[in-house]
Amino acid sequence: MNSSTINRSQYGNLSIQSNGLKNRPLSAATFKGIYSKKPKDSKLNIDSFMNTHAGSIINPNSLNDDQSVNQDTDRFNRNNVYHEIVKKRPQIAKVDKEKLYEESIQLNRQVEKLRNDQQQLLKELQRVENEKIKYQKLISEVETYVDKKKGQKISLKESWLVINLKKQLQNLKNDIQYKKSVVIDLKRDPFTTQKQEHEIFVKVYQEIAEQYRVKTKQLQKQNSQKVTNNKVDNATDNNQEATDNSFNSNSNSSEVKAIELECEFKILQNQNEEFECQQSIIERKVAHTLIQLSQCKEELKEKEKDIEYLKEEIQRMIEKEKKNKEINSKINTFKLKNQNKNGEEIRQRKNSELERMKDPSYQLLKEKDIQIEENYKKITQLKQTLQEITNFEINSKNELNDELNHLKQVFNTLEAKYEQLNQEADEFNNQIPLENFPKLGYQFQITNNILQKQDGKPQVKVPKVTSFDIKVIAHEIKLRLTLKAIPIVEAVKKLFSQEVRKNSHVTIDEMRERLQMSPFSIKVYDEALLFARYLVEDNQEEFLYLDLNRSSNYRVIRSIFKTSIGQINIIDEETEKIKWKQLSLKITQFQQGLQETSNMYSKTGILSSEYVQRCLEETLNEIDQEEIDYVLMRMFEATNNYKRLNMELMFEIFNVNNWKSRSQRKELYQVYLEDGVQIDDEIDRFPTEINNSMMSNQNENEVSPNNLNNMIIPLSQFKYL
Repeated sequence: MNSSTINRSQYGNLSIQSNGLKNRPLSAATFKGIYSKKPKDSKLNIDSFMNTHAGSIINPNSLNDDQSVNQDTDRFNRNNVYHEIVKKRPQIAKVDKEKLYEESIQLNRQVEKLRNDQQQLLKELQRVENEKIKYQKLISEVETYVDKKKGQKISLKESWLVINLKKQLQNLKNDIQYKKSVVIDLKRDPFTTQKQEHEIFVKVYQEIAEQYRVKTKQLQKQNSQKVTNNKVDNATDNNQEATDNSFNSNSNSSEVKAIELECEFKILQNQNEEFECQQSIIERKVAHTLIQLSQCKEELKEKEKDIEYLKEEIQRMIEKEKKNKEINSKINTFKLKNQNKNGEEIRQRKNSELERMKDPSYQLLKEKDIQIEENYKKITQLKQTLQEITNFEINSKNELNDELNHLKQVFNTLEAKYEQLNQEADEFNNQIPLENFPKLGYQFQITNNILQKQDGKPQVKVPKVTSFDIKVIAHEIKLRLTLKAIPIVEAVKKLFSQEVRKNSHVTIDEMRERLQMSPFSIKVYDEALLFARYLVEDNQEEFLYLDLNRSSNYRVIRSIFKTSIGQINIIDEETEKIKWKQLSLKITQFQQGLQETSNMYSKTGILSSEYVQRCLEETLNEIDQEEIDYVLMRMFEATNNYKRLNMELMFEIFNVNNWKSRSQRKELYQVYLEDGVQIDDEIDRFPTEINNSMMSNQNENEVSPNNLNNMIIPLSQFKYL
């Protein structure tokens, strides 16, 4: 047991001395802990115990020996009780109230500090919640703006966060459009026809497999029949031996006859089953041929209906021509009458000029003359309209005749197919066995290039041309045609000459030469060759041999050309002016944002058409594709370089006070001619080169006074060449 004593030092500090603890000061907390360890039974105090037992102590000199012995025993017992009480008694120490008061003050201060910290934390929590509510409101507003595409207008100085979000949205839209185009190309892919052919081959192989199954069943039945025949033969042999041994030949012969009849009956049943299988196969073939014949008949009926419809249209056109002839005859008679009337009126006027000068009705006659002149003008206009109508009817008639000839060719081919199908049906009815037919695996296709002499040079394989590769070239051609006010129909006519239409085939080299001519005017050889390859080549394989003499039908090329360029919208000058005003207001309003976005892509401000389109879509609100095409057209008109467009030129063109009509633009090009700039009519009448003759025979730092006026060109005109 560790002995412990409690002492009080001269300074009044309380300490505990024990074997494990040395002179440790006793604080309020330790005092409280010691007191809490007090057992429940130890409620006695030393002072109270000594006071109660003080009166029982007797002086030893006055006692007897017996009494002294008793007293010794009592003392021993009391000492034992005292030690037990000391063991049970807690170690209580008294502490000054002042020190406890100081400790309580310190504890109260700590509690106050904790309360202050708690209040500050609550305030910060409220502030954080308020900020959270604000950010949630902002996020909700942005989400509503994105969903509805409406809301407050974005200021001129937009934040980079909004611009980045718009970029991400635009990239996602472009990805969606690209995937849609890929899906459309896959739908148009000719591999679907190959899949259908494979399905047909699979059906044929299935029919052949069924036939082989029927044959196997027949062979199994024949084998079973042979087994039964062998059994019957063995039985007959045994019976014959029995008949030889026995004398009752009549009974045995009757049994043998019964067995032979049963065998013959089984043989007849097997033959009947074979005939039924062959009959089912023949019936299937006949049904298949009948279905094909019915389909061909339906197709022929449809073609006959089309031919009848075309005949009706031709009759209508003939009736229209007759009506037009009648109208022309009436007009001619009306002309003759008017000429006769005019001659008579002229004679009368010559005879009565003096009288009319005197009469007050002279002014009325002048007015009538003016009316007559107006009538003549109307007549000329009507003639022009009639001429246009007749030309249109003639062209439509020629087109209908071409279609009729094409339909006749189709009709002849269908008749030939019909005859072939009839022959095949007759062959099926004659029951030709399947072993005589050739197997499908040994069939091969003879191409047109087998008999051609191969050159010694190795052919180069080139990847196929996709719509993504010629997207920029097609858009450039579209802008050229819109600037020249050429619709797609006339462009197609200019693309194919009469010789090409007669031959109905065009090579890649011919298409390249035609695309480099007006009105298409693709001056770069590689770009023209790329677009010509896209029009002529069959893009079924990933890599092709480059052959400039490869040809294709001009009708196929015409359809591909129309789909690649798209619809050309030719607008009037009034609608163009309205569109220009709307775009000028938007561009001037968001000029700073456009400059910032353009600086992100290039610091010089010179961008390609794709990046210009991105800048417009990211900064301007609610801009259409038609408006973007108009902006690119005006910039292309001024620079003639679709791959290098200057953003400052856009701000100059779409200035609110800088509207220029088409005639003014033509005059501007004429000014370039006068100042010595060459204009290429094949490239949209744009100045491309400066006449070097102005600077001939002059040094770099010397300029003659005669050529000075010729060299001066307005800065606003030559700023972006």
